[in-house]
Amino acid sequence: MLPIASLVDKVPFSAITVSMGSIALAALIVLLVQFRNETTDNDSAKSKLRKIHRPDTTLPRLENTLAMIRPACDGNLHDRAVEICSQFNGEAILFRSIGMPDKLVVSTPEVFDDVLKQQFSNFPKGSYMRQNLKDLLGDGVFAADEELWKTASNFFTKTTLRDSITATIQRHTVVLFDILGRASDSGETLDLFRLFNRFALEVVAEIGFGVRMGSGDSDEEHPFQKAFNHAQRALLLRFVRPGWFGKSNGGLVWVWKVNSNTISK
Repeated sequence: MLPIASLVDKVPFSAITVSMGSIALAALIVLLVQFRNETTDNDSAKSKLRKIHRPDTTLPRLENTLAMIRPACDGNLHDRAVEICSQFNGEAILFRSIGMPDKLVVSTPEVFDDVLKQQFSNFPKGSYMRQNLKDLLGDGVFAADEELWKTASNFFTKTTLRDSITATIQRHTVVLFDILGRASDSGETLDLFRLFNRFALEVVAEIGFGVRMGSGDSDEEHPFQKAFNHAQRALLLRFVRPGWFGKSNGGLVWVWKVNSNTISK
């Protein structure tokens, strides 16, 4: 019988090499299996993500710049927004315009609840929105972010809502009900948008500043309300027009300054 040493000498590779090769092969198999599992998990996760749609007016390079400016100038921005949201059944839509950050549009109550309540801390207003709102709303709760927002929001506690806001809304609701009743009896046509704007402004002015404007049942529009409405329209254009456009439009800047001065007074 040949000794073991002589058998080893006749083998073309050593036992150590065989062992190392086996370990390397096993490790390679483990890595391949792990990579395959991770790839499958990633594919599964991607398949669960909702598709972000793009409007059919999206153009190369210009993206949605013209599609956002045109409706704003024509005055049918809201109609166009409703049309696009209906087209994609309320799913997320991405708008991109030159000179502005990306805008992700959502339009369902479930997503509103998720963004404004469930995950509110994950959706700050950001510098772009704060900068656009600051001239009109300052650092108030509607324009503030993070710590400033927390400070401002403390004024809207459950106690405040119950003791102050509820009573104020009820009082102005009586006025609104009387206006609607008279219009119904006489067959008069009402501009509900303007009427509800007056109602909201009356409530906010009394709660926030202790001022009763008395414009709810007035035939004339209050100067503050008129200026605030114009300022809101100018504010809207900041979100649909590139920043350089607003700066180059002297007329728009003049309108903004005039209405801001009226509001400040």
